[in-house]
Amino acid sequence: MNCKNCSSPIDSNSNFCSNCGSKLNSQFTPTTEQQINKRSKLVPLLIGIVVAAVVGVSFFLYQQQSQAKLDAEAEVAAEVAVEAAEAAVKIAAEIEAEAAEAALKIAAEAAEAAEAAEAALKIAAEIEFDRRSIEVDNYFKETVDVCVDMSTTINRQTTQSPEEYVEKNFKYSSDSLSIDGRGEDDLVCYYCDTQYTKGATFQDISCVFDAIEVPISVINLMDATTASQGVLDDSWNVLDGNAEIFAKWTYHPDPGANYSIRIKSVYQEKFNFETHYKLVKDSLAN
Repeated sequence: MNCKNCSSPIDSNSNFCSNCGSKLNSQFTPTTEQQINKRSKLVPLLIGIVVAAVVGVSFFLYQQQSQAKLDAEAEVAAEVAVEAAEAAVKIAAEIEAEAAEAALKIAAEAAEAAEAAEAALKIAAEIEFDRRSIEVDNYFKETVDVCVDMSTTINRQTTQSPEEYVEKNFKYSSDSLSIDGRGEDDLVCYYCDTQYTKGATFQDISCVFDAIEVPISVINLMDATTASQGVLDDSWNVLDGNAEIFAKWTYHPDPGANYSIRIKSVYQEKFNFETHYKLVKDSLAN
């Protein structure tokens, strides 16, 4: 190191020049070593800056890579979600189709059941409607047969056979009945009073009247009838009000009493089958 004032060599540790006495501290010029030391202090800073830059760039690149990865994963997740949604829609459609098919099947079975029930109800209504007609049509025949079977030929005191007895004295059709009662002219012997040539017995007539529900008031009127009164008539309901009987009768001691009885279906007169069927359905609905 040299003095800046006189250029004489000086010790680097001296404060003054030994030649000219000048103060040396202010004259020192940085040596290469000092410059290196100074520069050496900048290296860590530069390294730090470089490291920070590298870290920043690396982080940026990592972020870019992470974002790209996230975007890729998000895209995959979106595709999976779309596939799942499509699968769910397909399953829902299949379930809906199955439910619709099941509902249609149930509806068809219900319709068949309803048709079967309707058919069964109609058959039952027809049977009931026909039963009412049959009751009317066979009303007198069944009544006479039952009453005649209840008595014997001996009790009738007649010369007629059972078949002749019914045929001659109880003439019936599907809706009418004629009864020929006994009179004095029917006696085999006027004075014998034991055998009759014809005429229904009082017991058989009473049995028939009970069976066809002749009111006691009408029976009393019949019993009190005289020859001078001519033809009398009356009527009454039978079969729970579904039919009406019209009766005409006369009496004379010689031929006896004669009865003409006719039955008429009030129900069939009021209702045909369609109205009858409607009544049956309405009664079930209520």
